Amino acid sequence: MAKLKKKEALTVTRLINEVLVGQLSIPLRQIVNDTSFEKYTGAKRPDLLISEFEYNGTNDDQFINNLIAYAEVKDNCPLNSLEWLDAIQHGLVKAPKLHLPYFIVTNGKTSIFYNAKNKNEIKLNGNPIREFQTIDIFRLIKKRLSKSPNLDNIITNVDSLSVISEAIFNKKLWELAKIFRNINFENNVQKIDFTIGFISLEYFEERETIKGVKDSTKIYWSDCSDHTTNYPPEKIVAGLSRYIERLEQESQF
Repeated sequence: MAKLKKKEALTVTRLINEVLVGQLSIPLRQIVNDTSFEKYTGAKRPDLLISEFEYNGTNDDQFINNLIAYAEVKDNCPLNSLEWLDAIQHGLVKAPKLHLPYFIVTNGKTSIFYNAKNKNEIKLNGNPIREFQTIDIFRLIKKRLSKSPNLDNIITNVDSLSVISEAIFNKKLWELAKIFRNINFENNVQKIDFTIGFISLEYFEERETIKGVKDSTKIYWSDCSDHTTNYPPEKIVAGLSRYIERLEQESQF
């Protein structure tokens, strides 16, 4: 049990530093983990809380009354396993006490948002959420569910879509940073060219999606991903080549 708790603590630390702060630019002082707020949740500690206000150890009411996100963290826990379902039950109990209409369950890799009233999975524009979002999206989810408690599909406008795209964009930059460690670039110019190239490939698809003109008959960045363990590398390369060739022919790009 002690070893499991230690692993979960490590997962939370990495989640906070690498994802919430590093990728999504959420201020560290607005994030609290494994801290007791007995006035609200008794002896049951929420695993992870994000508020509009910084926490200084004495402003419990201000911090809790301005929460925008709460998550239960289970290290390396398979989706819909008994441990995952137990985390959902914890969320259903704690979220209302924290004055939040939704909660998140994460295993450090996949994060699912749930409606605290009906236990339904929350979606954005019909799409399942699988990652932590920016503060703006947390605010949006809280606001919409506070007005309509049974809501489970949140329709966003173009501005909100841009915020979601920004979160994905930041995540990709972080992933590229890890890739850089395994690539021997001759100089910084090569590194910059490499980065801009990948950013441009994804940006074009994001722009088409936001404008509502994405053509399902054409190949895009997401079609080139290694989405299965049996997806051979040569197919990824071929897909990227076709995508780049198409973009070279698009004068507006």
